Amino acid sequence: AKAVKVEGLVVGSPLPDKGACKHFRRSRRWLCFPCCGRAFACPVCHEEKSDGHEMAWATRMICGMCSREQPATNTKCEC
Repeated sequence: AKAVKVEGLVVGSPLPDKGACKHFRRSRRWLCFPCCGRAFACPVCHEEKSDGHEMAWATRMICGMCSREQPATNTKCEC
């Protein structure tokens, strides 16, 4: 999968709200959606902020604590 570009993202620094959103307040990651090449905190955020295209499930994520892109898993980042 191609890396997702997020403007203002600095690897080594936390994401805004450490990756949480109003739908998933304990989340510590953003999901990278291959359907649009963008990252969102959750699938609901994707639906709210997208142009209505069909969503393809995220296979990569950005760690909320260190902003490193990595495969989407439920295991913690090594940071």
